[in-house]
Amino acid sequence: AEAESQAPAEPKTPFNLKKANCPVCDTVSTQWIFKTKLYSEKKVDVDKHVLEFGWGDGDFKIYHPPLYYFWCCPNCKFTESYLEFEAPDKPTWSHFRELKEFLPNHLAEEPKARKLVNWLGKNIDYEQVTYLMAIRLHILAIYFQELLDMTEDEDEDEEDEDEDDETAGEDLRDPLKLGRFYLRLGWLYRELREAAEKEQ
Repeated sequence: AEAESQAPAEPKTPFNLKKANCPVCDTVSTQWIFKTKLYSEKKVDVDKHVLEFGWGDGDFKIYHPPLYYFWCCPNCKFTESYLEFEAPDKPTWSHFRELKEFLPNHLAEEPKARKLVNWLGKNIDYEQVTYLMAIRLHILAIYFQELLDMTEDEDEDEEDEDEDDETAGEDLRDPLKLGRFYLRLGWLYRELREAAEKEQ
């Protein structure tokens, strides 16, 4: 009788659920993050691509950490790495402020851009994340970062009005961040290709 009264044990999970504020629209959403010290990078390629993860609990080998690298706001679809999602303006070299000012008007005035962003960010399910979902998130994160190049054009149009703006006419993109994002996207495509080759 005592055993029957006990609540069923909760299923094991490698994740913590975290409430996070979107830095663009301030929407609060639940994001997924791996528990600390849950896995290690056991075998790494020359380009930092992890070939094999080591898990403290073998039950979690079914999860692939690179698929969970990005967090996406369910409202405005802003996407950033889980490391910087909550404070993308923290690095001193960040131009997130310019992106935040530019993004709402850009999406409001450009239906094709709004349609693209909504399509890339739709139906992201971290409980059953797939390579396709992760690839869409990578592309979405890259798209937002590439938009900083478009703010350059806006700065040039307003240069006469804002002659003291030090960022006018500059390329505000972060080449290191974009490089990391493109590299990670390449890893996913490589893994898909290798998986397809094994099936042949």
